[in-house]
Amino acid sequence: MRLLAESGEFMDANREALAYGGFHGGGVADVPGLAPRRGGAQGRRQAAGAKGAPMKDAIELATWHASKGREWPVVAVCGVEKSVEAKLPDMGLGYRSFEDLSALLAVARIEYAPAFAAPETEEKFLEELNPVARTEARRLLYVALTRARDKLLLEWPGYLAGKDKANCWSILTEECQVSLGKDALSVGAKKLPCAVVTGGTELPRSSSSVWHRRRRSCR
Repeated sequence: MRLLAESGEFMDANREALAYGGFHGGGVADVPGLAPRRGGAQGRRQAAGAKGAPMKDAIELATWHASKGREWPVVAVCGVEKSVEAKLPDMGLGYRSFEDLSALLAVARIEYAPAFAAPETEEKFLEELNPVARTEARRLLYVALTRARDKLLLEWPGYLAGKDKANCWSILTEECQVSLGKDALSVGAKKLPCAVVTGGTELPRSSSSVWHRRRRSCR
């Protein structure tokens, strides 16, 4: 009975308010632990073959946010070099508390931070907004790293070490204490064996030429 009551409050709550609090979606597929692995709307989003059937060996591209609640056998997490910083102007919803989901609108408020011509004024606003941006980045990073069922492929932009700008990789290495060795990934004091492959700094000539041909054709 308690589950039914809380589910009713969740379904009747404001969607935008729930999303701001980290609750995305309103179906079974959006509840961790209850999401189906195959079939349903998620299965239909897979790449289709010649006869319309889902391709088992297809590669699906998805943003970190869009991958929430989903799962794949093999996942490659790319884009960890993305910078994490707030930008002005910024507008969002603020809430005093998430204790009572049925009364979110009563404690909600619109928060707006305009852009200014004076850099020193913008810095004052960004000082408050940047921690919010980092919190959201940590949430998305957790989502991205937990989508793989069997194997996780993780980009490792080591060239970002020592940079002042905050990014998803710095959050992973500094706040989560993750480091990479020759044949292992260390998380705190625990070492996890893994295969480490060093990437090249330039694309092969064949791939580069194909890319340029595609760019010309797209124009």
